[in-house]
Amino acid sequence: MTHARKPDLLKADPCRPSPTLRSGGGDESALTRVGVTPNAQRRGALVWLVGLGLGLGGNFGVVASAAAGEDKAKKKGGGLSYIQLESINASLRPVAGHRKILSIESGLDVPDGGLRNRVQQSRLLLRDAYLRWLIVYAASLAPDAPPNPDAIATEMQRETDQILGRPGAHFVLGTVMVN
Repeated sequence: MTHARKPDLLKADPCRPSPTLRSGGGDESALTRVGVTPNAQRRGALVWLVGLGLGLGGNFGVVASAAAGEDKAKKKGGGLSYIQLESINASLRPVAGHRKILSIESGLDVPDGGLRNRVQQSRLLLRDAYLRWLIVYAASLAPDAPPNPDAIATEMQRETDQILGRPGAHFVLGTVMVN
């Protein structure tokens, strides 16, 4: 009775898939037998290559920071004092079994540089205040009633002034849409 020799799992290179996986051959690699999937093997190889690139001079970071600088230079619109906010969504009450979403796109016009820095630091607080108010507003809306953009803009301006502690940032309502 002969016993087949088990492969030494510690000598297997986790960063390279076995030749059988590359060629689509029939036998599994040692890593696959112990539960390391081919995708995990490829991710390990990618991590190894990125680490190698960073160790050889870190040129990847220079390219990434240059690309990020270009993004900051290209502004979507509204001028230098305009800060665009992420869209905010709230569910409306279902009508005849159909669910609807109220979506708002907006921004802040902040001419004062000091206040603009405070807005940048308070973006998450502002988004939270806007979202909380919009959820309550959407729940109070009659099932087939359209949203009132004037009421939304007035309340969002009130929330902005309250979060920032003083007036000066002007809430600009871009789009009010019901899907």
